[in-house]
Amino acid sequence: PLLGELAADKAGQIAVYRVDIDADFGLAQLFGVESLPTIVLVKNGMEVDRIEGVPSKAKMYLFAAK
Repeated sequence: PLLGELAADKAGQIAVYRVDIDADFGLAQLFGVESLPTIVLVKNGMEVDRIEGVPSKAKMYLFAAK
């Protein structure tokens, strides 16, 4: 729910993608996902930051502002 809210609030500013790691295990390996949930911030094709675990709403919005 939080990612959907963030995507709606920041529409046109950020893109939010959800990946089913069972269906796309290769992508999870590429990003080194070891625990769920993992949220990866990517800019210009490069990982900038990540959050592992469930963040608070405030932390998620600060994360997305990077």
